[in-house]
Amino acid sequence: MSKRARWTQEQLDAYKASKGEGNAPDAVQSRSEPQNEAELQARCEAWLEALGYRRRTPKEIQSNHGRLHYIHIVQAKRNPIMLDLLLIDATGGPYGVECLEVELKVDGGRMTPEQRCLVIRDEGVVCWSFDEFKDAVLLWHKAKESRRRQ
Repeated sequence: MSKRARWTQEQLDAYKASKGEGNAPDAVQSRSEPQNEAELQARCEAWLEALGYRRRTPKEIQSNHGRLHYIHIVQAKRNPIMLDLLLIDATGGPYGVECLEVELKVDGGRMTPEQRCLVIRDEGVVCWSFDEFKDAVLLWHKAKESRRRQ
C-alpha cells in the first residue's frame, strides 16, 4: 500500500489545495478542525509548502537550493528530543539561520515531560489548532524580519 493511500480524505484535500492554482496559503483551509494530530500535521505541512517551505529530505537537499525548509520526524513517539516540526529559514546565510520548533496537539492531546520542558524553556511552541499554528509561524516571520532590519 502506498503512503498516499493511507491518507484521510481531509489530508488528501489539504495536499491537493497546496498544489492548486496559485498555490496560495489561504487555499489550505478546511471546514473543521482536524480530529487527530496526523490530520493537523498534514494540513500544517501543506500550508508551509504553499508558503514556499520544502520538506527536508536527502533528495530535497540534493535537488533544491531553497532556503526555507521544515523537518518532520516520522517516528515522533520514539523521539523525545524534538517537537513535531522544525522550521528552518536559511535566507540569512550560514550565520543567519533561524529555526522554530513546533509541537502540534489537538483537544485531548497530552504532552510528554520532554515536550513540556522544551516549551516551558521557550525552545518551542505548542499549537492546539491549525489557526494557532498559522499565527505562530506568521509571528515568527514578523519577528525575523524585524531583527533583520536592525
